[in-house]
Amino acid sequence: MTRKTGREKNFTLMTERLKKELLNAVKHGAKPYLMYALSILNYTGLTQSFNQDKALLRYMESYRYGPYDELGAPDEPEVQDTRAQFAGVLLAYYLWRMPQGASLWQEILKWLPMDLRQRQQVNFWGQGAHLSHFVAHWQKNDLVLQDLYHDTSYTLPAYHLDLVDSLEEGEQATAWLLPLDDAWFPLCLLPVNLSQEQLQRRKQQSVEQWEQFLLEVGADFIQNLIAEFQETEDEEAMIDQITKEFMGEIDDLFENLDTFDPEAALAQRHLLSKRDFRPLAKSEQESPEEFATRLLASEERLKNFPYHEALVHFLTNAVTAYPPLFLPQLDAGHLLEALALLVTVPKQAPQVTDNGEMRYFWYLFFQENLPEAVAALAVCQVPSSYWLPDQ
Repeated sequence: MTRKTGREKNFTLMTERLKKELLNAVKHGAKPYLMYALSILNYTGLTQSFNQDKALLRYMESYRYGPYDELGAPDEPEVQDTRAQFAGVLLAYYLWRMPQGASLWQEILKWLPMDLRQRQQVNFWGQGAHLSHFVAHWQKNDLVLQDLYHDTSYTLPAYHLDLVDSLEEGEQATAWLLPLDDAWFPLCLLPVNLSQEQLQRRKQQSVEQWEQFLLEVGADFIQNLIAEFQETEDEEAMIDQITKEFMGEIDDLFENLDTFDPEAALAQRHLLSKRDFRPLAKSEQESPEEFATRLLASEERLKNFPYHEALVHFLTNAVTAYPPLFLPQLDAGHLLEALALLVTVPKQAPQVTDNGEMRYFWYLFFQENLPEAVAALAVCQVPSSYWLPDQ
């Protein structure tokens, strides 16, 4: 029996944790097929990260998604989120369209914890999923996606609208459309707009050529987006200045904690329900991990979060590294809101609009001071609909 390398052992540990969190998410009411789809992408991403499939690594590198390519991308939520969406498009294409991905796809099907009917449904995605470029049309409360290659329209059920709620009337986008009984749901939305000249090319292309063209367009879109952020040095300097000024206001806030108002009005919609003030303080008897677990337990959605162990680990690191920041005068709700924002797609980064916007402080603080820990949460993302209250 061949002894596993350290990398292989870590890969096994990560996939076992992923399965455990998948089961926990479904147990607590998450949409099973959506969680299966996200877990498929996460498993494939882990396969790439731990270099378990050489062909996958070479394929991703050909689209500038190698292990060092992310270092050259601006650390902006818009760039990182859009890169993540296109990474999902690429990973699914490798599994469902490329011969080299066939064995990995079968490995994932065996790994997923599903019953026979679910396994048959998910297995069909390999042949039935469409890499679609469409234009969105709203008809009353229904969203219709008009595929611009197949000349087919897909009406999305209301319970899937949260996955594409950012689409506006007449907007184009690329996404995988996955069959589910008599309906479809989208996965990995990329807001790409094709010109009339580009759309005309579809009439001369096979489905295979069209899908390959969409990947090339998506790769160009990502590179242009990165270039836009890299070329706006004056604008970034201005943003840096605003950030520094705001951080100065935060420093003033810490110097005047006695006058801190935990009920200060917030600037935009929150993911977590508004609650009474909860002191952000660790007792002397609690370990950092026990404190982190208690904080998460104070919010039902975080307590039952599908990647709960990852959140505990993240908060434990924060408490251990920066104990002076966890003060009884501060409201734990703001920190938990920032944590929810970090693990939600699409990202809803809070804006600098209010001196009392403490969740902005925590969100920015995590990004700047715990970048590796934040990056580790990339495999722990949930859609914004996860935070909706139970009816």
